[in-house]
Amino acid sequence: MPSAEAHEIKANSFNRQIEVLRKRLGAARFEVLEQALSVETRALIARPPLPMAWIPTEHSTELLEKALSVGFHGHLGELFEVGREQFKGDMSTLYRVFMRLASPHTLADRASAIFATYQRGGGARMSCTAKAPQSVDLFVEHVRMPSPAFWSYLRGSIHAVLEMSGVKGTEVVIVRGGGSEPSTLFRGSWR
Repeated sequence: MPSAEAHEIKANSFNRQIEVLRKRLGAARFEVLEQALSVETRALIARPPLPMAWIPTEHSTELLEKALSVGFHGHLGELFEVGREQFKGDMSTLYRVFMRLASPHTLADRASAIFATYQRGGGARMSCTAKAPQSVDLFVEHVRMPSPAFWSYLRGSIHAVLEMSGVKGTEVVIVRGGGSEPSTLFRGSWR
């Protein structure tokens, strides 16, 4: 069961979302997106929180949903790319080396810890539920504010993890869930 405590994300993740969205949308389209956001979320953009701070997930959720509807006109593939680009940008050089040396299976086993680095509270978690020679299944559950925007963004992040391990022909699909479901099963595969 999900926890009743507040669900928060690391401010570094939110700040990177802003950075990637500014780059992908351009200044004029980002400004239109920004005006569609709540006063509270705009305040976080104007005065970015310290990277190590924790902020309510609602701000990231609102940002992703408005980016989908206002910035990308409903194109979920754009949020996939935001997640992919943001995750790659988040990794320090040392962690990149570790990821390059690790197999996708090892990284899938670490999925819970990687996910927990960016999220806390509310009971949301990720776990590796199956491994095959060229695929892994990752199950994400108890997401408090699920949406197509969030799942597409997360699919891009998972794709980035697999890519960073050095495998080729990476693909990540939703096997079950997605949409407004609080739990989703992803399958990552490679050649």
